[in-house]
Amino acid sequence: MKADEVQISILMSVYNPVEAELSQAVSSICKQKFTDWELLLYNDGSDDAYEKIFAHINGMDSRIRYIRGEINHGLWYGLNRCIEYANGRYLARMDGDDESLPERLSEQYVFLETHPEYNWVGSSILLFDGDVIWGERSYPEKPKAEDFFEYLPYAHPTVMFRREIFDECGGYRNR
Repeated sequence: MKADEVQISILMSVYNPVEAELSQAVSSICKQKFTDWELLLYNDGSDDAYEKIFAHINGMDSRIRYIRGEINHGLWYGLNRCIEYANGRYLARMDGDDESLPERLSEQYVFLETHPEYNWVGSSILLFDGDVIWGERSYPEKPKAEDFFEYLPYAHPTVMFRREIFDECGGYRNR
């Protein structure tokens, strides 16, 4: 393993984020039981007033790598920039207004390590407002081909991919 290689690179691209939401999202990553990760936080051309927010978030943990984009290009572009900087064997998605349970990375890592026949893993999600869980969105355990017709059959902040998937296909595509 290279000196700067980690097991998991978490990709997060944001534009003009709500500070409390972004802070909570990043905090949920910092609290993961699995610790061999880096968080690539891409600022997709946010207004200058948001620099204080990014400076604060970047200082939360030494494993956060802040990348500033000058112009807003959209989510797919920002995620591809994150992939360019990623050192991880696995790529996990995270959004700036979502939270991950403390076991998320460890469970997904173990699954992919022990199931080489799968290229990615995702999960169902809990829907919440503040500290109140008000629902759940379930996804198929084993998606079928038709589940991929228009979109990924899982919420983005629940997926983790093998890095080589993106190396082979050239990254995210703008739809």
